[in-house]
Amino acid sequence: GRIWSFQEAIHVGRLLPSNFRLEASSVSRTHAVIWNDGNDWWLADRGSTNGTFKNGVQVEKQRVVGPLRESDVVQFGKVAFFIESLTGPGTTMLPCEGKPQTHKADSSSHRTETTGETALDLGPVRVGKPTQYKSLAVFPLFTENNSSVKYLLADEAVKMGVVTVGEVSKDGNVPELRVENRGDLQVLFLEGEELRGSKQNRILNTSVLIPARSSIVIPVSCVEQNRWEQNCEHSSPSLTMVGSHMRYTLKNSVYQSLRKYGRHDSDQGSVWNDVKSQQETLGVYSPTSSMEDTFVAFEEQLSEARRGLPYVEGSGGLAVAIGPQIVCVDLLDKPSTCQKVWDRLLSGLIIEEKMAGQSTSALEIADVETLLSETRLAHWEQNTTIGEGQEYRAEFNDKTASALRVEGALVHFSLVTRLVERR
Repeated sequence: GRIWSFQEAIHVGRLLPSNFRLEASSVSRTHAVIWNDGNDWWLADRGSTNGTFKNGVQVEKQRVVGPLRESDVVQFGKVAFFIESLTGPGTTMLPCEGKPQTHKADSSSHRTETTGETALDLGPVRVGKPTQYKSLAVFPLFTENNSSVKYLLADEAVKMGVVTVGEVSKDGNVPELRVENRGDLQVLFLEGEELRGSKQNRILNTSVLIPARSSIVIPVSCVEQNRWEQNCEHSSPSLTMVGSHMRYTLKNSVYQSLRKYGRHDSDQGSVWNDVKSQQETLGVYSPTSSMEDTFVAFEEQLSEARRGLPYVEGSGGLAVAIGPQIVCVDLLDKPSTCQKVWDRLLSGLIIEEKMAGQSTSALEIADVETLLSETRLAHWEQNTTIGEGQEYRAEFNDKTASALRVEGALVHFSLVTRLVERR
C-alpha cells in the first residue's frame, strides 16, 4: 500500500545498482528501466529472465515501448505496479495489490553512491533529416542545450596567444603534453583532436576543460612514428579529428585503463597500427607514419565533402552513419560550439568513407532515435576528471561513450561504435 515518486530514471532490479530494488525471486538482478526523454516516459526490458510487461503484453528483451500513460500497469516478473501520475519529469507508481496509501518515498533514498554508476541525462534530442554525401549520412541533432559555461576552444585560445601546448619536460614523454592557460577563460580540448608539433604529433585521449590561469598535463596518444625531435617549440590544434575506428580504439582502451589504473592511458600500439593500416589501404606514403600526411593527401576531397555536408543551423550535435551503420554521435553544450567544430568532427569520417566501399546509407531517423534510447539505458560510471567538471563513461553492445559535464551542463558527449566491417 505504498506510492513511490521518482524524478529520475527508474532502474528496476533485485540488486545494486538498481535504484528501485524488488526482493522478489521473479525479478532479475537487473530487470528493467523506466525513463523520461524530456517529453514522455518509456519502458524497456534489460534482458530479464521472467519478463517485463506493459498492460499484460510482454516487452521484447532489450526493446523499448511507450510512451507510458497514466493508468498503465507495468509488471516486472510477477510484481505489478499501476502508473498513478505522469507530471512533467516526474512519475508516481503504486503496487496493484492492496489499497494504496499516500505515503511517498523519495527516490534518492533508493540510490547508491558506492558503485560509481548512474544514469546520464542527455535531455531532449530531436533528430533531423540527414544530409547525404556518398556513403556518409549526417543527422543533425537538436537539443535544448545552450549552457552558460564560458570557454574558448583550443584553437581559438592558441591563436589568441593565451594558451601554449608543449612537452612536459626537455626530454618529453610520449603520452603527455602540458597546457599552459594564461587567460581568464576556461579552454576546451576535444577528444580525438590532433595537436601537431613538438617532438611528435598527438591526439587528445579525452575531452578536457582547462581551468583559467592554470598549468595542466593532458593525456595524449601519438599519431606519428619515426620522429622524436622538436620540429617546433609548441603543438598547435590542426582542426582535424580522427575517425570513428580510431576513436573507438582510443575510447575503449582509455575506459579499460581508467577501470584498472584510474588513468586516461590509451593502447598506443593499437593507435599506431590504426594509422598505418589506414595509410596502407589508402595508398598514402608518410616517412614518419604521420596521420597528418593522410589529411594532406586528401585535402581536396575533404574540402569537397565539407561543402556537401554543411552545418545545419541550430543543431547542437550530429550522428554520422557510414553505409549501414551509425558510427558516432557527438553532442555539444551549445549550437555555437557545434557550428565551430562541425567540420573537424567530420574530417576523419570523410577519410573513413573512402575506405568503406559503400554507395549510400539507408538508415533513417528512427535508427538514430533507437540508438539514443539504447544510450539512455546504459549505466554510466563517474571517473577521475582532468581539468574542470565531471567525466562519465559507459560501454554497451559494441559501443563506448563518454561525457563531460560542467556546472550541470553536458559540455561534450560522444559515442562511437565498433565497425562491423572495415576494408
